Amino acid sequence: MSAASAYTALLETLQALAGQREEELWPSLLRSAVEVVPGAEGGAIIVRRNHRYRTIAICDYPPEVLGLEFSEASVIAWHGDEEAWRRGEPRIANGAALEKLMAAALEQPNTHAALAALRHERVRSIRANLCLPLLIGNEVAAFIHLDNRSREKAFTPASLEATRLYALQATALLAAQNQRSALEARLREFEIIEGLTQTLNRASRQEEIVALLVQEISRLMNSPHVHVLLRQPEADWLESVGWLGLFERHAHTRVPRGMGLSWASLEHKQVLRVENAPRDPRNFN
Repeated sequence: MSAASAYTALLETLQALAGQREEELWPSLLRSAVEVVPGAEGGAIIVRRNHRYRTIAICDYPPEVLGLEFSEASVIAWHGDEEAWRRGEPRIANGAALEKLMAAALEQPNTHAALAALRHERVRSIRANLCLPLLIGNEVAAFIHLDNRSREKAFTPASLEATRLYALQATALLAAQNQRSALEARLREFEIIEGLTQTLNRASRQEEIVALLVQEISRLMNSPHVHVLLRQPEADWLESVGWLGLFERHAHTRVPRGMGLSWASLEHKQVLRVENAPRDPRNFN
């Protein structure tokens, strides 16, 4: 298919997408890309969510793949060149080179479900793969993954040209979606903070305040696992005062100065985000 034909198909797709709900946009865009991009037989669109990458659209993959999250390290390994990945440069791989990339991705930290997906026969049977990172600012916000299970030389420069047309629109859709999500999240935060302030104003004892704080942090962060530690001014440690979920086993723990991620966060005066907290060398066990 020529670039002109691909562009026409993309415009027709966008017109059809205009009347669809947001959750239908990505699968429709992916299906159109698979139909239009020379050499494509299936694929996926995978977007960044916090510090992981989530599968939001699939074509020719089992339904259980949808929603799976992969570590940043594993998707970079799948691309094969971190610097090129961060610049948003596409790559085509096949044969022994593709097998090497698959093996490298499997060596990276991931959930059991993600590792199982990378070992799935539908992935192992890929003979050619095209991976195109999508940049928003300086961050890889998503990537389009197209594959062929029939022949190794399926993708050509024409495939890249057609994929870039879809990448432009996917990036625009993703930027708009992220903007809406950020606004909704901020409004939700304000509502929770306002409710928390009113609730805390009615609490009189520290135990009540901490219990309320743990519950509201859980709701705000959308996590069932919360640990609240207080810095004791008269002592050189952090003391566990509130816990939920997995942190219940750390109830009443004292963390000496300089040990653990909490102290690292305090000393650097910034929020720390880590890919795998239990394996982080700063973790306090």
